[in-house]
Amino acid sequence: MDRTALWMARVAWLLLPVTVGAAASRAGSDTSTAIHAVAAVELWALWAVGLVAVLVPTTASLTVLRLLAPAPVLVAAVALVAHPDLIGVLGLVVGAVVVVAVFRPGLGRLFCQGSAYGDEARYPLRPPGALVLGPLPLLWLFMAATVAGGPLLLAAQQWAPGVVLTLIAALALAVLPRRFHLLSRRFLVFVPAGLVVHDHLVLAETALFRWVEVRSVERALAGTTALDLTGGALGAALEVTLDGEQTVVRATGRARTPVVVATPAFLCRPTLLDDALAEAASRRAARR
Repeated sequence: MDRTALWMARVAWLLLPVTVGAAASRAGSDTSTAIHAVAAVELWALWAVGLVAVLVPTTASLTVLRLLAPAPVLVAAVALVAHPDLIGVLGLVVGAVVVVAVFRPGLGRLFCQGSAYGDEARYPLRPPGALVLGPLPLLWLFMAATVAGGPLLLAAQQWAPGVVLTLIAALALAVLPRRFHLLSRRFLVFVPAGLVVHDHLVLAETALFRWVEVRSVERALAGTTALDLTGGALGAALEVTLDGEQTVVRATGRARTPVVVATPAFLCRPTLLDDALAEAASRRAARR
């Protein structure tokens, strides 16, 4: 697991107040006292919540950290444009380090493993490509803009738009973080008895296969006819070949209707494919 990325994220996060925070303060020095104070409260709140998340590796912390991580680099970029100076450049660099470290696959696995039970190894699954390339960034920008913009408009005494945007922000915070958290809770899990596919986006029920039912776990080849349980994720896939046909319960359509499917093999896409293959080989060898 990528502890280097974890410590990069922790150190960079600790440096945010003296880099990104200082750059934002200089860039906003010409604003009113009320706007300056509200912006400072927002940035300190973001930093404090993120600090707790980066210090306590769990699946929930991963969601929080990945929701917050893009904000500092965005703030630093805006501050640098408004007030170009060395501290602004440093803020941009530190913010970029935070983003790179937080979105490293190894860090994701470390945080997910922090919520594991007993002797299990969790390997996060790649998110669907259709979400990564479209709705996810747009939803994040929408949430960030409303959460930051509503209070700032109120501080600027723009009461009507400020109230509307703040109410929208409250609704966004009530709904969207839960949706983002669903992506952090998708795993390929290895346990002593076998392997588990925990993916609510694709499956209506978690799929468990005992080792005696698993013939092989290997990198998928082009043209495979195995059942696709990747949800449209991008990248290389892992193929699990079963001993005869086994059933999985897929969730189909917008209504997520359960459909039982019998298959002799299936595909999934963990973020750390080679590590997952090594884990599977080790677990299967230990059973012999």
